[in-house]
Amino acid sequence: MVTHETTVIRIQKAPMYCEGCESITPHFSLIEAISALSLPEEEIRRLAEIGEIHNSAGTDGSLQLCGRSAASISHGYLGGHT
Repeated sequence: MVTHETTVIRIQKAPMYCEGCESITPHFSLIEAISALSLPEEEIRRLAEIGEIHNSAGTDGSLQLCGRSAASISHGYLGGHT
């Protein structure tokens, strides 16, 4: 039997253009990513640096992370990451 796990990340902000996805996607802050993905800040920053989580600068210069790419990698980390 094959099972699938789906991670849903709800973001209550206006979406932004993601160059990696080449489309408009929800984005969230580093603090929101730490909470949503249950990963340490250093790991999220590393994933953003290597392009696993697409990212861009917000209007205030803060790191904004693509919700679509974060959700696609999250299943590999949730429940099994130490």
